[in-house]
Amino acid sequence: MKVRYTDTALAEINEILSYIAKDNPLAAEEVGAIMRATIARLADFPRLAIETDVPDVRVAPVLPYRYLIFYVRRAKARFPSGRQTHPATFAPAGSNRSSRGGDETAEASGVEGHCW
Repeated sequence: MKVRYTDTALAEINEILSYIAKDNPLAAEEVGAIMRATIARLADFPRLAIETDVPDVRVAPVLPYRYLIFYVRRAKARFPSGRQTHPATFAPAGSNRSSRGGDETAEASGVEGHCW
């Protein structure tokens, strides 16, 4: 499954890792690697995470840390020609630990993202 990031999600990830790197660059690398591994696992198994009270939004912890990844699983896109894209896309909506909060569901469900 293809993973897309919102601008907000990318900014929050950068903010988190930059904050950690100020005191411990190696720890920031480790947290970033675990975040990427968590997101890759969710891309392979999009229903693995817990459903939230918000329709179509799921949340997964970045263990052993206290970060959460909120995301929306999107359905196949269909083109006028009848051709289909990949089975689904996945849009992380950010974490719950940055100064911006993490409840960016509306943005995640409506914005074309970038790759991290």
